[in-house]
Amino acid sequence: MGRSRNLGVEELRFLLKAASRSGMSEETYGPKSVMEGSEGRPCLADAYAEVDEMVFSTVDGLLAKTGIPPSEIDILVTTISLLSPAPSWTARILNRYKMREDVKVYNISGMGCSGSVSGIDLVQQLMKSNRNCNAIVVSTEVMGQNWYGGKEKSMLLSNILFRAGACSMLFTNKPALQN
Repeated sequence: MGRSRNLGVEELRFLLKAASRSGMSEETYGPKSVMEGSEGRPCLADAYAEVDEMVFSTVDGLLAKTGIPPSEIDILVTTISLLSPAPSWTARILNRYKMREDVKVYNISGMGCSGSVSGIDLVQQLMKSNRNCNAIVVSTEVMGQNWYGGKEKSMLLSNILFRAGACSMLFTNKPALQN
């Protein structure tokens, strides 16, 4: 925080106090653009890098843990609050994992923290009319693009309280896979 030219001593004290009371440790994630000091010049490439790092590692882990190959995914839902680029996150995931062309894809954006719940609900509704299928919900939030660099304390607080992260969840209604 000390490297920001926009922040004075009062703002730095406020941020340090808020960070120490928030329960975050020194291992808390910070966007690369912020750590490198380029948050005042956000670019789409930084946002893609931030999300790709989080999303691909969670999908890799999910596929490895479940043993289900990408070719057996029938529905893919992505949720993200503040960034909705083209190509979409679902397109990036489909291409990276070389999923089938007939995968049903849905992008949910702009819903904040409730996006994950909406994604799960969407999968539950889709599974009522699509039998014997596997679905993945990938939920993420990107921070670097929305980092506040001014001096207003109420706005600075968002830099401390909100974090970037991702998770991937597998849902199935295949009787052979249900325990």
